[in-house]
Amino acid sequence: MAADRESPFRDPALWLSDQPVTITVRGSSMAPFLEEGDRVEVVRVTPGDLKAGDLIVFLRGGEVVVHRFLAARGGLFLEKGDGQYRGNWAPWPLAVGRVVALWKVEERRDLAEGSWLRRMTALGRTHLRAHRASAFAEKLPGTLLRRIFLRLCR
Repeated sequence: MAADRESPFRDPALWLSDQPVTITVRGSSMAPFLEEGDRVEVVRVTPGDLKAGDLIVFLRGGEVVVHRFLAARGGLFLEKGDGQYRGNWAPWPLAVGRVVALWKVEERRDLAEGSWLRRMTALGRTHLRAHRASAFAEKLPGTLLRRIFLRLCR
């Protein structure tokens, strides 16, 4: 899910800081958790501060992306949109932010609060399982077998 294309967010040094910055999201890769027009509050974090299930903001190909962080390995991290079945391993960007709050229909939700924190952790586990199932299915012979396996994993 990309940030507003008209925004000055192309250079993370200008907007990622310890102070929350609000970004309007565009696209549907994080649906249904985030939808077009929702706003998120982002603060800069180090890769070591992230845990599975966190929503992260980073630059990919000049676009500001909001996706879910699932895992890290060496110089790579696994990110995935909630609306996508397969995640992407990518090299760490120069700067990464974590979503600390979101607005849905003008209502602010603090993601560090107990019930939201548990929900974010559970969503991280769910999406990591979906990514692993998809990666395994790719190795199966035949399209029909892959489709059956993925349907059983839902």
